[in-house]
Amino acid sequence: MRTHRLSTAVLLSTLTLVILTACGPEGSGGSDAAASAPAAPASPLAKSSPAVPEPVELLRRARTAGAVLTSVKATYTGHGDGQVTGSVSADRDGNCVGTLDVEGTGGAQIIRSGTTVWMKPDARLKARIALGSADRIGDKWLAYSAHGITTAAKFADFCDLGLEAQEQAGLADSGAEASTFGPAVPKTVNGTEALTFTMLDTTHGYDTVEVAVTRDAEPHLLSVGGDPLAVAFSEFDAPVPAAQPPAEQLFNGGKLLDRVPIP
Repeated sequence: MRTHRLSTAVLLSTLTLVILTACGPEGSGGSDAAASAPAAPASPLAKSSPAVPEPVELLRRARTAGAVLTSVKATYTGHGDGQVTGSVSADRDGNCVGTLDVEGTGGAQIIRSGTTVWMKPDARLKARIALGSADRIGDKWLAYSAHGITTAAKFADFCDLGLEAQEQAGLADSGAEASTFGPAVPKTVNGTEALTFTMLDTTHGYDTVEVAVTRDAEPHLLSVGGDPLAVAFSEFDAPVPAAQPPAEQLFNGGKLLDRVPIP
């Protein structure tokens, strides 16, 4: 499994970097048909209670819980041209399934298992990567190495961000804990009881991001919101059915396209 150094404070910046890498002239996000919907607006803030733990303590607990998570689903909501939307579910064995879409470029469904990524691009993306073979590919999957520099491999990079964010919430690149927070207040987010707080990010160009953690004894990072990108987490410890597509659904020449890198 790939590793990135992530923290809650820099999660949006890290994801933006991945987006810029994945959105070169050939590379782009996933299937517009199955991209997950943005998280619903949260309910109004309730009055903060003295019993509510401080944000730094909440994030410590979230990291402890995140370290033993077996899987998580991450849903990305971007704003503006070239931004990524969609969702991926991934587990600690490297299995991943999901759909990603890049605004104005195209999208694809992806499956990662072992050392292989299967990608089913939509018409927009096929026109960019198939080099005149889009009609022959039809509605089939293409097989790629999970460790290459192809569009599919760049999509698969999003698979790893979810669990890493759970493990490293609130840590800076140096490993130090973030320290500039607003007060934690109760809020219901998509039907889940949560505690939310703002975090000031003066290092990576964002004024503030809003962080939510589940209101449990062992809380999980629930969302990180900001502009231009927000990420929501769900389906903690759920199975990830990353099975190879049936042979009849595979494009026989897919491996040939593995040599076409993202510029």
